[in-house]
Amino acid sequence: MSNRSILIFDEPTSGLDFMNMKEVSNEMMRLKEGGETIFIITHNPELVESCCDYFMFMEN
Repeated sequence: MSNRSILIFDEPTSGLDFMNMKEVSNEMMRLKEGGETIFIITHNPELVESCCDYFMFMEN
């Protein structure tokens, strides 16, 4: 049995400047590469593109 976590980020970069957005993105990538499962809820397609292996778009 593993001790892995499921992390949920709801708009993690909302309201951040570019440098802090990059820092959050880098940290999420580090967690992902460490084997963590991450769910990201965001309106930022660049964040999805850089951090996600799988994604789902929702409308309305």
